[in-house]
Amino acid sequence: MDQKKIIAYTIGVIMLMELIDGSALNTALPQIAISLQVNAITLKVAITVYLLTLGLFIPASAWFADKFGNKNLLFISISGFVISSMACGLSTNITSLIIFRAFQGVFGAFTMPVARLTMVRIFKGNMLAAMSVVAVIATIGPMIGPLVGGIITTYIGWRMIFFINLPIGIVAIILVYFYLPRTKLEKVQAKFDLKGFLIIGSSIAFLMLFVDLMIDQEISLLWKTLSLTLSIILGFFYLGHAKKLQDNAVINLNVFKNECFRYFIVISTLSRLVIMGMMFIFPLYLQTKQGFSAFYSGLSLMAFIIPVWLVKKLVKSILAKLHFYKFFIINVGLMALIYIAIGYVFLYFNFIEFLVLLTLLGCCFGTFTIIINAAIYNSLDNNDHMGVATIINSTIIQLTSAFAISWVGIVLATLSGVTNLSFHSVISFSAYAWTQIIYAIGLFIIMFYIFIFKPKNLENVPIT
Repeated sequence: MDQKKIIAYTIGVIMLMELIDGSALNTALPQIAISLQVNAITLKVAITVYLLTLGLFIPASAWFADKFGNKNLLFISISGFVISSMACGLSTNITSLIIFRAFQGVFGAFTMPVARLTMVRIFKGNMLAAMSVVAVIATIGPMIGPLVGGIITTYIGWRMIFFINLPIGIVAIILVYFYLPRTKLEKVQAKFDLKGFLIIGSSIAFLMLFVDLMIDQEISLLWKTLSLTLSIILGFFYLGHAKKLQDNAVINLNVFKNECFRYFIVISTLSRLVIMGMMFIFPLYLQTKQGFSAFYSGLSLMAFIIPVWLVKKLVKSILAKLHFYKFFIINVGLMALIYIAIGYVFLYFNFIEFLVLLTLLGCCFGTFTIIINAAIYNSLDNNDHMGVATIINSTIIQLTSAFAISWVGIVLATLSGVTNLSFHSVISFSAYAWTQIIYAIGLFIIMFYIFIFKPKNLENVPIT
């Protein structure tokens, strides 16, 4: 087999390990909750802490890859990811599970991003050949993750979801050792911006703490207010810090001077904040309110995931006819209407109607994610900002997913009249339904933003 094709497969296996792990766990949450004797909504922390640490450490990955070498860093990160994954599978309580999930996130931040960076450097000028292999493998993870998670949870046990990373990780390490070349180290222009990393990381962590404490009535309002205040203050501190360091800041904010880039990033951020909790709420509803097994709830989600993959072929023709602005208006509006319909189905459940709505939602969401990413990168007229934009976009994707799951948990508990979540707390049907209505309201607000804040030079953004 061609050497470069083997390298592409190696990178694909690395990405597959992380993607299956992330998508399989959602399906298993209700069963993990029963095993650990906690409420399923409480277990959202096991997902959010992973996404949070992943998002926090991604900005540091490129610097460390340049400093220590891609191959060395991948050895350490893959090994650490597998070991922490095994530790998650051996957890006997929610505290240990959360701690080891945090470690998974840290190591994961130096795994898939570094693999992508390696691919860019090795296949520079011939990315199509690499993506023809990597994209297929990387797509398999999110597609089969919920189904694999459901099968394993139903017929073997939820712990095996974490243990399955061991054989995949071993294969990845062997492939890295024998086939992945050491890419030429980039010249490190400055010391790692540790101060900026700690400031922005602390700001995000305090904001996440505030969101998670909102539902806990045993925590005083003073502590909740304090965590929010500290988050805001540290955020302003980082703005000043980044302005001072410019290109050497851990997250270079100069790219936001580009009006179109800023416009698309805001659309992406708000949309993900509104809707990314769906992969948490759908399996939870099916298993706790409709009595589905983990296997059948995972199988049901294929109605959403398969269209996400299939609509890739339609993207070029859609953009050719609508361009970015019209597409986002229509797409976001359709998703809002679909969520209203899902809210109704949650109250008067009909499985066929639910599958049809999931399929439509998958089509809309699939085209949205592809086109918003294309818009973000196409809006940049300076190639020097491409790396910064990649880091910012990757970080936003992880952090918004974490916050989306957190606020969904708060809304479900609040609308059910639950002030302190316990194993016996019951989430009402109406709470699930109203959450979908809130999704829709959020999407209508985003439509308003798209219309009001349209940049004057938006039509100049190339469609590729």
